[in-house]
Amino acid sequence: MTRTAWLLTTTLTGTFGLIALLGACGPFQFDPWDDQETLASGAPDGQGGHGQGGDDTGTGAGGNIQACTPDQSRPCYSGPAGTQNVGRCHPGVTRCGSMGHWGQCIGEVVPTLETSDTAELVDDDCRGTLLADDGVLVRYLINDTDKLNALATLTDSASSPLDLEIARTDKLSFTATFPQVGLRWSTTKDPARAFQLIQGTKVEQALHQTTTVTLEMVLRIEDAKKNARLFYLGPVSGGGGVDQLTLLLEDKTKLRFYLNNKLATHWVLDFPKAKRVVLHLVMDTSLVTASERWQLFRDGQLVGGVVPDSAPAQGTLLDIPPMSYLMLGNTPPKGGCSPKGNIHYAAVYTRALSTPEVEFNARILQRDDDTHVRAQHAGEGDDAENAAAARDDSEVNEE
Repeated sequence: MTRTAWLLTTTLTGTFGLIALLGACGPFQFDPWDDQETLASGAPDGQGGHGQGGDDTGTGAGGNIQACTPDQSRPCYSGPAGTQNVGRCHPGVTRCGSMGHWGQCIGEVVPTLETSDTAELVDDDCRGTLLADDGVLVRYLINDTDKLNALATLTDSASSPLDLEIARTDKLSFTATFPQVGLRWSTTKDPARAFQLIQGTKVEQALHQTTTVTLEMVLRIEDAKKNARLFYLGPVSGGGGVDQLTLLLEDKTKLRFYLNNKLATHWVLDFPKAKRVVLHLVMDTSLVTASERWQLFRDGQLVGGVVPDSAPAQGTLLDIPPMSYLMLGNTPPKGGCSPKGNIHYAAVYTRALSTPEVEFNARILQRDDDTHVRAQHAGEGDDAENAAAARDDSEVNEE
């Protein structure tokens, strides 16, 4: 090859190589951003143009089409469906930039985990309740004031509800003071009870062979005789109940917790006659220290207990035999083990609540065991201080 031919070949190769490179990647055209707008350039078949990038809602506009009128504004919200204007969640505002495309969503508040912030009581996860309720299995609010004394069931407000039947006597009634409605026994050792068979239900499926559970109750106890059941879960055997997961009173001041029909821990605990008490029994049998496997909290404060030598071992699994019942205020098959007093609220969680969660829920339930819901966002455009003030005002009015 001559020098002239070599130069010509090299020149042509370089030129077409550059052309091929440009053809593959397209012209790199950079446009200045306008008021937080995001622009994308290029279109198929050489038809250039501008297309708007997606906004917080995941929407976008086609090339050379104005999505909005400059300086126009509208509400925006990127949280999950059903959470807007629930609890602390509220929309923000997005503004149309000078090139006709929506900008970022400014000022919105979306769901976060519930916290134990002592400054205010707020529904952080925007599920409609202030309670830290991840893992809630059943929740009985006992709050239907319209038909209390004709009520035949206690409604479970959790998903896939397991309602409890009410077996009445003339000693069972309802307190009617909202938001602290409760189921009341006027004497000890009465057979009245709220109960349901749990075989094949979500309760059996979630709790059988578990190592973790939390019982959450609001009570007002006036008196109790031996083995007065507050919460019972277990079968009927030999004409009586078997305490697979049970919280009971030995008398008014002695509380016992049973797991798989064995005493796990007991506590000395006073119940003031005229006061509602929030109790949490938190179980995690995987923990090494025996006293930490079953912890009792009264109004959010840890109560020291005594663990017997015969307590269930580390890693013990809750066993739920066939034909087991969940029951409030008594034991199967015919009751006769009620306390004298009120059960205002009861819930079961599939996990061990943390101490901050227990403290937070106790603060809510002390005030209101029937709704837990506070005012929604005070209004679009209000700052956080005004919104908090509006919530505080609503709480004062409720009281």
